[in-house]
Amino acid sequence: MAQTFNNGQQLSTVRNILNSNAGDINALQAQGLRSVQDVASLLANTSLTYSAGSINTVTAGDILQTRAENFSYQVAASGAANQHLTTAGGVKLYSLNLNVQAFGAVGDGVTNDTAAIQNAIAAAAVSKYGLTFEAGKNYLVSSPLSFSNSANTVPSWVEFNGCVITASGSFSGSSVVYVENPQGKVETFWMSNVYIDATGVNYGFYLKGGQDGRYLSLQVVNAVSNGFLIQGETGFGIYYNVFDTCKAGGPSGGGNGSDGFLISGVGGRFANSNTFVNCASQFNAAGGFKIGISSGNTFIGCASEENVADAGFVFGNTVTSVSIVGGFTENNDYLGTDTSFRILSGAAVDNIRISGGRHNGTTNGFLDQDGIMYDTTDVGDVTIWNTDLKIRNLTLGGTGANIVSADATSIRFGDTLNPDVNLTYSLGSNALRWDAVYCNDIDQNSTTGGTGSAGAGNQYITLRIDGVNYKLLHDGTV
Repeated sequence: MAQTFNNGQQLSTVRNILNSNAGDINALQAQGLRSVQDVASLLANTSLTYSAGSINTVTAGDILQTRAENFSYQVAASGAANQHLTTAGGVKLYSLNLNVQAFGAVGDGVTNDTAAIQNAIAAAAVSKYGLTFEAGKNYLVSSPLSFSNSANTVPSWVEFNGCVITASGSFSGSSVVYVENPQGKVETFWMSNVYIDATGVNYGFYLKGGQDGRYLSLQVVNAVSNGFLIQGETGFGIYYNVFDTCKAGGPSGGGNGSDGFLISGVGGRFANSNTFVNCASQFNAAGGFKIGISSGNTFIGCASEENVADAGFVFGNTVTSVSIVGGFTENNDYLGTDTSFRILSGAAVDNIRISGGRHNGTTNGFLDQDGIMYDTTDVGDVTIWNTDLKIRNLTLGGTGANIVSADATSIRFGDTLNPDVNLTYSLGSNALRWDAVYCNDIDQNSTTGGTGSAGAGNQYITLRIDGVNYKLLHDGTV
């Protein structure tokens, strides 16, 4: 049963408790250690003061703690300009915990947490340590979370712990998360485990330059344009980064407004030698992975499916040495057909290697698997491993360009194959044979020279079978 005290007894009890703990209390006072309920009450506090003579007087170096979150803060000098936080009463504080909650972020999906998070990013960058977000939180932001070399806001790492970052309706900026040339500040930068809702914003994640970064389990939905923009720009190349288990789009309704991933370069800076492992692009309004000015990028076990208006992988201008290993593509709609791979019209590409995987595109409706569509006039070497190669509308554009099927069983041309005038091309080699070749239409351009002009009767294509050349004339005779 609870004991009831009169006022005199209560005062006596309190006095006895204080006297019995006097040593501990004096020690805490000597350390300048004080306790408050939580971060919110600390920031709202108006009683703490730099003024002498008050029981609430604090001095530089004093330590404050929150009981609810167990965060610690050091009091800054009253004239400091580099504090992390300031109480409502004007006391300046340094957070001793690099957690966005310690900087006043709430994560309820309603409160604007932009300033608190950006302050936390800046503090982590100065300390050269990492920054932590809270699991299960939804942080609303109204401008980009900026991890920028030029702005000195690059911590060593960022662990989002599976939280959500949501763009507010009043968002100002081109991307929700912006990373710019981080290796200028730290040797290896990494971030992981975040779901980015980029509704109303051009890009969810924008990497502008940088090398040796690690990006793990990032997902972007609802961006107006690309989910991920990975772009080398003037002064900032993109090299040797690894994207692991990153995802653009999601179930129907969560896709982005253009390609899921756009990997390219501008201003003479390429996006080279980056690796994408087990990444996925789904339900986006254009294609899955669009690859522009770049060289040496590798895609391992990546999936591209259900993208609405382009191929699973789209190759743009000045693309060389792309390797696609394993993974799968299916139900990517380009002009009404399921298309796994496409080269943009007029693009110059060279050395594309596709190995294994399951690619279920249909270039033109009568092919039932492994579709690859070319619609271009300048194609270099293309090597296909472990899968059938199917092509439509291909004009070989560089001297000696080859289409090599390293161990595929067949090559299929859906519409036309148009070799350029007076150039030599190889569809395979003596050592690399196909089991079957399917062609709807092969056109050899007319040539002129020799004793006279070559007319229609001189149009032909030469097929080499078992070491014997066969001349296939325009009228179908051999």
